[in-house]
Amino acid sequence: MNIQKIFFVIFLGGVFLLIGPPFLVPSRAEEPPEKVVVIPLFHDQSPATSYLSVPFTAFVGPYGGLGALLNAGACWVNNGTILVWLQAPVILPHGAVVKGITVNYYIYYGGDSRTVQLLRMNKDGASATMAQVDCGDQQAGHASTTTVANSAIDNENYTYFLYAFGFNCDRKHAIRWVGIKYEK
Repeated sequence: MNIQKIFFVIFLGGVFLLIGPPFLVPSRAEEPPEKVVVIPLFHDQSPATSYLSVPFTAFVGPYGGLGALLNAGACWVNNGTILVWLQAPVILPHGAVVKGITVNYYIYYGGDSRTVQLLRMNKDGASATMAQVDCGDQQAGHASTTTVANSAIDNENYTYFLYAFGFNCDRKHAIRWVGIKYEK
């Protein structure tokens, strides 16, 4: 019997396979191969889940609203003229897919509205909300959402930041941290 050695590389189900040597093929089609060796070389893994933690120290208040630290959290000081809000940069890897955000907060007085949004801004300065978390009235708690619009991070065309309002130092409301779950 005349035996030939043949090598193959196959991409099957996300895995590269090298078939050979010795992948033995008989010269006559009616005879089955004597031996097959399959060696996985590369596995195309599914996306890995990662987390970005944004500490309260990353939040700043614009327009004369002084950011302050209250019970190890960030809040804004009401300057009496405009609604002051806090914002913090979000730096995620290009191509990451945002899966959700969680806000950990401190609330002393209930009954007010407190919201944190994940925004993306294009090169012309127009921003759009990707995700929003409305915080409850618990003294200390956390709130989450997994509803995310335009979830793929595109650092070539957009910048990303957190926008928070309702965290007023006078009312003893503060952001402790924001967590962003993403896949890459």
